[in-house]
Amino acid sequence: MIKKPSLKLAKMLIAFSFILIIIGTIVYIKENPKLLDPIKDTRIVIEDKKNNVSVTTTDNTNETNTPPQENPPSSSTTKQPITRPPNQNDTNENIDSNNKLESPIATLEEENNNLRNTIQNTYGIIVKYGKETENYSVAGLSTVKLTENEHIKNSLNSLQQVLALYPENFFKEIKDEGYPLTIYLIKSYSKDNVTGVTDHTKSKVLISIATDFTLADTLNHEVFHYIDYYIEERGGSYNSWNNFNPNNFSYGNINADYSYNRTFSEDSFFVNDYAQTDEYEDRASTFEYMMASSKASCLNRGKTVWLKAKYMAEQLDYFLSSVSPSVTEYWERYIY
Repeated sequence: MIKKPSLKLAKMLIAFSFILIIIGTIVYIKENPKLLDPIKDTRIVIEDKKNNVSVTTTDNTNETNTPPQENPPSSSTTKQPITRPPNQNDTNENIDSNNKLESPIATLEEENNNLRNTIQNTYGIIVKYGKETENYSVAGLSTVKLTENEHIKNSLNSLQQVLALYPENFFKEIKDEGYPLTIYLIKSYSKDNVTGVTDHTKSKVLISIATDFTLADTLNHEVFHYIDYYIEERGGSYNSWNNFNPNNFSYGNINADYSYNRTFSEDSFFVNDYAQTDEYEDRASTFEYMMASSKASCLNRGKTVWLKAKYMAEQLDYFLSSVSPSVTEYWERYIY
């Protein structure tokens, strides 16, 4: 049996112990506030290596609270993050991890416009699409504008890839000589079989491309019309061009037996039927083959089409300072 005085003393000691525990806990929490909110003041860093962006979510208002930027659609340009500045009324007390400042994510339309601007700044070429080409007509043909953003993106990427195959400052040189180039990316023409048109005057050249077709082939073809026009305006000529053609041949009279795309003979006089339309289409069509990803046997050394291609390359070497005779340009890789 426990005596009453001893029981009373035991209860007092237990109560005093609880008081000491409570006081100790309060003191410790004040010195270690993170025990109250383990998420408070933590920092999460998300790295977007593709865009070289570090996005920080923090409770510290000395740093920008920006949500992670999503990876943009693939393109050759990297868009920088847009950060909204803090509101002047924001304070340390009313900005926390649950009230982050938002950064708008670039739309595909904005990405396309950035890519277009990069192309224009790099090559000195004006590029238009969508509403900018609305109601455009040429050579009796009406056009359908290009409106779908994914299609625009793919077309701009293809355009940039093709232009990169030309020497540095190639297009800027022609522009600076007074022959600026504008490219219209359209969906199609009113005639289904038309893939591109080059429209030139004394002051400008406008190439329109039907992007429903493979852009590279059409663009290289039309670009040589642009080059041909420039060389001609600079006093160049192809006086011996007709010597490469069959005896008694005249342009406009199509003979399929002369066309490489019909016979696949390396001894063909022309790359295709369309090259027999006139000497300008002959050169543009030949240049299309010179820029192709794989070599056609009609470009074998010593053959007629090879001789035409070599003659064209020599004209480019002579009339364009951006083209060096000591460098094998992309269009010359099947020649030398």
